[in-house]
Amino acid sequence: MRALRYGVVGAACFVIDLGCLLLLVDHMPLIAANTIAFLIANLANFWMGHVWVFGRSLRGPGTGSQYARVLAVSLVGVAVNDAVVWVGVAVAGLALILAKVIATLVAMVWNYAARSLWIYREAA
Repeated sequence: MRALRYGVVGAACFVIDLGCLLLLVDHMPLIAANTIAFLIANLANFWMGHVWVFGRSLRGPGTGSQYARVLAVSLVGVAVNDAVVWVGVAVAGLALILAKVIATLVAMVWNYAARSLWIYREAA
């Protein structure tokens, strides 16, 4: 059930991410627009994932340290996302939306695995 919820949150955040990217890409370089869009969507993802997917309170003990770990995971995720978008558009000649979909899927796998195994793993 958690993976399904994570997928729903991921889909909602993808809409935020892609929408922001499409709004920004005509006003700044591709990687800057993609990074800003990803980080905006990531804030929404943290909030929804922390509360709805992983059942944690935003006011509970350790939320700050969990956010710091999520941010670290997300920084790797944004680097992966940027790299895949750039390679897709600049090297492979893919349409921006197709490159973004591929990048999002790759980053989502990384983010879910890292959050499940490191940040939100259940105590043994």
